[in-house]
Amino acid sequence: MTSAGQEIDDVLVARLAELGTGPGALRGAAVAWSARRLASETATGSASVDPAQPEEAVAALRAALEESDEVPAADGTRTVRGVVGSGFGGLNPAYVLAEVDAARGEVRVAAWAKEGLIKQRSAAKAVDRVLSAVR
Repeated sequence: MTSAGQEIDDVLVARLAELGTGPGALRGAAVAWSARRLASETATGSASVDPAQPEEAVAALRAALEESDEVPAADGTRTVRGVVGSGFGGLNPAYVLAEVDAARGEVRVAAWAKEGLIKQRSAAKAVDRVLSAVR
């Protein structure tokens, strides 16, 4: 697994383990152990934005994501990453990476989420949710 893939997996496992806190000292650890074994789903999407106003798109992305931060880029694009609740009741965390390309007037979004036996399409729902915030 690449370092980026490991970071995504670590963030998703930590967020799922937070849901498992409660009575019993091992409950969060048991959820983390189980979450590491779940398959990851990936989804992508894109939308057009006003090339003259990339700041509005970045602000909308940051508002849609929890714990968002911006990754510096040398080529003039702006990349925002964070986590958004997805799936049933917004309880399944999805890691989102969004890139605003002002030169092309486009926002590209990729999302990763863990999927269990019941497929919730959490990554695809996260992409739709983030893109709807930008439109």
